[in-house]
Amino acid sequence: MWNRARRFNRILLSTALAFALLLVFLPASVGASSMIINDEWTARYLTPTTIELIGYSGSAADLEIPSTLIFDATEFTVVALGGFLFDKNTNLTSVDIPDSVTTIGTGAFSECTNLTTVRFPAGLTTIPASCFYDCEKLTGVKIPDTVTTIGASAFQYCYALTSIRVPFGVQHLNNLTFQGCHGLQSVELPTALYTLGDQVFASCPVLDDVVLPDGLQSLGISCFAGCSALSEIVIPGSVNAIGDYAFQGDADLERATILNSSMTIGNLAFDTTGLAADGIYGFNPSTARTYALAHTPTAFPFHALYECPPVLQAMGVWHDYDGEILGIEQVLSLTGFVTTSNDSGGTIRIYAMVQGMEPATLVATVTLQPYTEPAAASALGMPVIYTADWSGTFTMPRGMTFGENRLVLWAESEDTSSIEQRVRFISQNNPLTPGVSATPSPTIDPSVTGTDDNPTTGDAGPVTPVLLGVAALAFAALLLMRRRRAGEAG
Repeated sequence: MWNRARRFNRILLSTALAFALLLVFLPASVGASSMIINDEWTARYLTPTTIELIGYSGSAADLEIPSTLIFDATEFTVVALGGFLFDKNTNLTSVDIPDSVTTIGTGAFSECTNLTTVRFPAGLTTIPASCFYDCEKLTGVKIPDTVTTIGASAFQYCYALTSIRVPFGVQHLNNLTFQGCHGLQSVELPTALYTLGDQVFASCPVLDDVVLPDGLQSLGISCFAGCSALSEIVIPGSVNAIGDYAFQGDADLERATILNSSMTIGNLAFDTTGLAADGIYGFNPSTARTYALAHTPTAFPFHALYECPPVLQAMGVWHDYDGEILGIEQVLSLTGFVTTSNDSGGTIRIYAMVQGMEPATLVATVTLQPYTEPAAASALGMPVIYTADWSGTFTMPRGMTFGENRLVLWAESEDTSSIEQRVRFISQNNPLTPGVSATPSPTIDPSVTGTDDNPTTGDAGPVTPVLLGVAALAFAALLLMRRRRAGEAG
């Protein structure tokens, strides 16, 4: 009997000690739990002084979300709105989010079909994915300038939106951001914008005012598909690629100006548009011209902004040399063509140098002459083009070969500020390396971003597992004392 009691006490003591240690060393965030603040709000502890709202049971139409709430005689600051907090709440017509809120969860106001206006907190940086998805009556939206990220489908199916201004810090618009906004007429895009994702403005049938910023690099698949009121689009020279079906179904689109001669144009990018009425404007030669003339079943009219003479396709080409390839000096005879949009022409100096070896050699000095452009270019406000042929010689150092060393060509102007990014050489079937002066594009992170349903974590609130652990340790100590007394009595 005594042995059974001792075994029981030993098991009980071991269990209590294990439970106590588990509770004491359990991470606080694991122990964090939700708390019912009042009849309307449920929250989750983030830190001892901050909370995230995760539930709302009120019925207010015009809602001012509180910046602080009191629970168990402790005041907490509301810093986050949980994912899908007001999902499918049809009572809401307006929402005022306090400035204390720094994070909004995914889909926080999705399918609030009667929501018309929202005031964002100052300092907000992210509007998460699906935040206002299918808020069909939302009209009053002023996105703070501090916002740098707008998640996928953030304003999808907001039928009542008529205009939107995207803040200057946004570099990427994610997929479906404004897709299906049937009332959207105008969009102001920031100069910092680099990419437009897939279907960003698809099925916006009354959108007729879009200016794509210089610096934009790509248009996603079906980006403006179904924008049937769009009548004209100018795609800047910075754009490298137009996605498949980008403007498909834009019945009123009669004129497209493409200012990058080597732009990749996707499959059916301008299918079932109105371009047959006016056409595509671009450079000759260019991929835009090739696309227009190859379009089926009927080719689109093509209008050349600048007719480039054939020599432009062979700039910087060397055509002769004296001497052998190996072992002796080679005197290279160089010819080429230079073009610039320098506003005043001026003198251009052509230099050559073996890559990595100085000094450079002055090959030629030429005076630019104006090249007359078509009236279509003047109508677009494009600058006057200046051109000049040049020729000269360069002596390769003894023992150097083209297989091991490259000849670099470049141009300088008296007015370098207006020419350094515009002078170019095009190499054709030869080992010379063209010198191209251009400003590198900024590094882009086109990743689609959103906000997690539980965007923040932190310490537990006033009631923590540590207190329970202390209580369990006290209980274990009492058991230990009981065991010793029993031993002494035995």
